[in-house]
Amino acid sequence: MLLSQLEYFTKVVECQSINKAAEQLFVSQPNLSKAIKALEEELNMTLLVRHSRGIDVTSEGSYVYHYCKMILKQTHALKEVAALPGQERPHTLILSTTCPLVCTCALSEMTRIHSREYFDYHLLERDTKQTIEDVANFNSEIGIIAFNSLMTRYLNDIFIKNGLTFTPIYTEKVKLLLSKDHPLAQYDKIEIDQLEPYPIINGRKEDLLLFDHACSIDGRSIGQVNKVFTLNSFNAQLELIRNNQAYKISGPWNQAACESYGLKMIDIIRNELTFTIGYLQRKKIDLTDDAKIFIEILKEKVLCQ
Repeated sequence: MLLSQLEYFTKVVECQSINKAAEQLFVSQPNLSKAIKALEEELNMTLLVRHSRGIDVTSEGSYVYHYCKMILKQTHALKEVAALPGQERPHTLILSTTCPLVCTCALSEMTRIHSREYFDYHLLERDTKQTIEDVANFNSEIGIIAFNSLMTRYLNDIFIKNGLTFTPIYTEKVKLLLSKDHPLAQYDKIEIDQLEPYPIINGRKEDLLLFDHACSIDGRSIGQVNKVFTLNSFNAQLELIRNNQAYKISGPWNQAACESYGLKMIDIIRNELTFTIGYLQRKKIDLTDDAKIFIEILKEKVLCQ
C-alpha cells in the first residue's frame, strides 16, 4: 500500500469524479484508476462504484476514506516536524478525556513546571465511547477516563477488544459536587436522602448507562430522581452548579481545583461506590516524553494530594 494510493482515493472521493481528481493531482485518468483498483484489490474491498455520471462511494469506501484522511494528516504533520531543526521541534500532546477539569489543571501545571519554547497541546473533551475510539484510532495519544466500580469488568473487555491498556491512577469513593454556596455545603458529610429537594446534573447522554442509571447509593438509584439536568458540556455543568442549587455525583477530583471553580466536594454517608481515574494507551506503543510528564503531574500534583 502506497501513500499515493491513499491520496488518490481521498481526492476522488472529495471530487466525486475520477476525471476531476486526475486533473487536480496532475496524473492521467488511467493511472489514477489503476492505483485505486490496486488499493481495492489489496484491501479486498469495493471502494467505488463507477457509472456514466461519475462515481459513488460504497459504505466500505467511506470507512476507508476516514482512515486515509487520518493517515495523510499525520504524515503531513510528521513531514513538517522532520523539516525543522532538531532544537525547534515542538512538543506535541493530543489527549482525549471525560475529565476536562482535572486535565486542564494538569496541563496548566505542566506548562508552569516545564518551560517549552515550542509546544502544541490538544485537549479533547469526549464521552467514554469517543475517548476509547480516539485512542484506538490514533486520533489521541492517551485518553483520561473515570468510571464507577460497577463498570470495571465491562470496560476492561472493551479496552482489550480495542487493543488498549488501562492504567489506574487513583481510586476513591464517589463524592457530591456542588457550589460552595449550596445549602448543603455547610456539611462535611451528607445522607443521600438530603439530596431529594435538589436537582441532579447528569453527564453526556452517551455516558448515562455507564455512570448515572447504573449507580445506586444506600439503596437509592442515582438515575431515578424527580429533578434532572442533562448537559453535554462540562463547562455548562460547572456553570449550572455554581449558579443553581444543583449537584453532581462525581469522581475523586482535587479539592484545591474544585475550590478554584467555586465548588465543594462532600462525602456521602453509607456510600460504597467508587470511581477510578486513569489513562488509556495503545498496546505495545511507548508514550512520548510529554505524555509521560503529563501523567506524572496528573498523578502527583492534581489527583493524589
